[in-house]
Amino acid sequence: MPGQVALPILSTAFGGASASDFSNSAFITDLNQGAAGALAGALVYPNGNANYICNLVGSSLSPCATNYGYTTPGSYPLNFFQANPYLDSYSGGAPASYMTAQGYGTYHALQVDFRQKQWHGMQFDVNYTWSHTLGIQPDNAWEGNVQVFSIRNLRQSYGPTTFDLRNVVHASGTYDLPFGHGKALLNRTGAIDKIVGGWTLGTIFTRDSGFPFQLLGGYNTFNDYGDGGLVLNGVTRSQLQNAVGTFNAPGAFKYVINPALRGSPTSLCSSLLTNVCQNTTAGTFGSNPWLTGPGSWNDDMSLSKVIPIRERFRFSLQAEFLNVFNHPNFGSPNNVLSSPLFGQSTQTLADSLAGGNKQPSA
Repeated sequence: MPGQVALPILSTAFGGASASDFSNSAFITDLNQGAAGALAGALVYPNGNANYICNLVGSSLSPCATNYGYTTPGSYPLNFFQANPYLDSYSGGAPASYMTAQGYGTYHALQVDFRQKQWHGMQFDVNYTWSHTLGIQPDNAWEGNVQVFSIRNLRQSYGPTTFDLRNVVHASGTYDLPFGHGKALLNRTGAIDKIVGGWTLGTIFTRDSGFPFQLLGGYNTFNDYGDGGLVLNGVTRSQLQNAVGTFNAPGAFKYVINPALRGSPTSLCSSLLTNVCQNTTAGTFGSNPWLTGPGSWNDDMSLSKVIPIRERFRFSLQAEFLNVFNHPNFGSPNNVLSSPLFGQSTQTLADSLAGGNKQPSA
């Protein structure tokens, strides 16, 4: 095209057109995979052994002059790769963080609740919540970090939040067992009432539709921190969602994505998911679809007894059974397509006493 000129970036960075770095397998892999961000990231840091950035900018970057003996500016501008390289870790300190107040989120919900007051020894509360929460927000990360694809367009990071549970059912209640004095069964006083009377059974049950997770390719095609995304070949996000479930896997954990869809990786498509490959077009982002993990449920139960001692005193005995059915709930899977553990959940969800507030636990 008119105005285009050759930029021998690699020849300059490597120190000549015949440099051995042209046969470096890591650089060749980056080029074949379109990982322009990863390749650029390997060139921008002076490390004493392969000072690629110093060959490009020369003494314009002060560490190249003071630490590595470069005395003249290079043929490329200081900010060729980074807008301000001095905000990075060239001085030996920690990189500067980008702080912004542009995060935001939305939450929409429909809630239905049914309560039954004490009736024939029984009381309960059942509620249902449909909700959808989206945004660019740190969720439960106290340090405020979010996954950013590009600071030039934070909207690319907009999506379901960690707590985007579409459907949640809670049910809790107690039931006074019908045994003992004044009850329908074994209506006796004395020792029999002391043994079988005054027992109450309680339960807290929770069922939800699953937590969201995002598929990542693992290639840096745009920059050195944002995932380059995926290319879906003859498969849709809905079909991928239909493959989500709980399937047997080697060891103690489970596959969350149907292992029947696991494919064989190649040099250009190191994906373990059939018909889904990493985006390999340099300078672009592919698709990063969100899926919803398998639903989870938990039931906690209690058994308590009240023993009157005197008119003003009574003794209470209570036993609690957390996750009474010993049912494991598996967390979101490894979501990087090139990982050997892709699609496998290596964590369970720890349930609070109330059956909500689920957090991953190793």
